[in-house]
Amino acid sequence: MNKTQLSRLALIIVCALWMTFTKNLKAHAQTTAHCSQLPSEVSPSIVRLELSATNQASAIVIKHDTLLTVAHALPLGKAIKVYIKPEYTATASIIAIHHGLDLAILKVDTQDLTPIPLTDSHLQFKERVWAAGFANRDWLNVTSGFFVKKNYKGLISSASIEAGSSGGALLHCGNKGLELAGVLHAYKARYEQGKLMNTGYSIAVPTEQFLSFIEQNT
Repeated sequence: MNKTQLSRLALIIVCALWMTFTKNLKAHAQTTAHCSQLPSEVSPSIVRLELSATNQASAIVIKHDTLLTVAHALPLGKAIKVYIKPEYTATASIIAIHHGLDLAILKVDTQDLTPIPLTDSHLQFKERVWAAGFANRDWLNVTSGFFVKKNYKGLISSASIEAGSSGGALLHCGNKGLELAGVLHAYKARYEQGKLMNTGYSIAVPTEQFLSFIEQNT
């Protein structure tokens, strides 16, 4: 094969790759177009847990009367107060804990709150994601960012969170609209001048890792 033929082959390959890229980009744009109103769509399905006078966490409505949250935040032998709606609170009970994943399933009256669909797809590099949780006691905090990578710790994204957001939702725009990609578990931190500093990256337990846990206990 001479240089001219090699050049033509290289051009064909580049064109094919570009067509594939633009096709995927258009498909992703069409999928995410209907997910622009994130906070109003999902905010009722992410609730605040009051664990003590000074501690709180977040939880996700995954089924009727069923919440999913992080296990490390739950107090042993103490009541778990759930703010279902501004005018309605209820006490939740723990029905299952997965210590390996640091997740817990709670039973509580969720009234008419709509469960968040669980994703059936894998996140793509630099795909837009949202982190939603109660970093503040009075309102749901939603940040946006991009999926960075998946490692042994979980899903790493640039959607930043604070302590109260643990148990909240990492969301992406999938085939069913806004879907739960993972449960917010922690944030990446580093020591700086003797203090632990939040780097702005969140860590979430991937949905595919806890599907069987939910199926076996709900």
